[in-house]
Amino acid sequence: MKRAAHSIAAPPTTRSRLPWGIVMGAVALVSCTLLVDTSNLDGERAGVDGGTEPLVESGAEADADVASPDVVSPSGCEGAAASSTGCLARRFPTDGLIMWLRADDGVETTADGRVTVWRDALPKIRPGTIGNDAKQSQSAAQPMRVTEAAGAAVAFAADDVLTLPAGFDDFTAGLSVFVAVWPQLDGNGTAGSFLALGAPALQDECARLGELSIGGYSLDYRAEIDGVTAIGSSDGRGWDVFSVVHEGWNGQGKCPASTTVTLRVGDAVVKTGTARALTKGLRTDGRIGRSWYFPDDYFNGKLGEILVYERALDDAQARQVAQYLTARWPRP
Repeated sequence: MKRAAHSIAAPPTTRSRLPWGIVMGAVALVSCTLLVDTSNLDGERAGVDGGTEPLVESGAEADADVASPDVVSPSGCEGAAASSTGCLARRFPTDGLIMWLRADDGVETTADGRVTVWRDALPKIRPGTIGNDAKQSQSAAQPMRVTEAAGAAVAFAADDVLTLPAGFDDFTAGLSVFVAVWPQLDGNGTAGSFLALGAPALQDECARLGELSIGGYSLDYRAEIDGVTAIGSSDGRGWDVFSVVHEGWNGQGKCPASTTVTLRVGDAVVKTGTARALTKGLRTDGRIGRSWYFPDDYFNGKLGEILVYERALDDAQARQVAQYLTARWPRP
């Protein structure tokens, strides 16, 4: 039975801040990076594809100016143009970026606001690219598009899930994932799994991949049996920016048994740890809003933006992406 309420409200202001963390543990999911041709950053928007249900464009141009970063606009990106996909892409590294989901643009819904497609923004800055669009055709499992001060967001409740296409097959250069998230915590500080990038069929000594979830006031990033935990991430009162940078094979012919994992809250490093490198292989069953490890574990809360890279960003680059997201998704 689908949870009735989709409205996502901040916890009462009288609530005390509780410990949070970031964990890395077991199984197959992921976050990545992509190469983008910045010569095509003209800020133009692609058309929205039709569907069998009545679709409604996200209205991003009306909402995006509310969430535009508080930074000096690049040349040609002043005024309304500053919130275009092309102009926003100039504010952070795009080399190795393989998925970019913006809740304030590219979200298609039914007439009553249920999300059918969350389109990858990459084709808008790299013409000819096939985006990693997240989709859901079953109405009972569709999250809702909501609008707030920071702009549009995709709100998930029980049983809501968007599926990702097969792919995400080569992380030998590492993995980086950045997410703007507002978790709706229950009494145990749990909001569930919000990103699981799938598992390749191939199994070896490498980690097949991991997933991101929030439980017990901690953000968990799982990679097979390996795990890293960082405490003090969020109180559930507003937008948080979480990121994971998982180092790659570092030039070796096979995945090393141990690589470095760096976890950030905002642009600050909160934990470093170790985990096996990620294996190669076509990954399937990727999803947003539902655990790959625990199928009954669904996310409850809002997602604003997701960036996945197929390489490990260096510290300066990771801070730049985090600062971009923090500016676009400020806490109320």
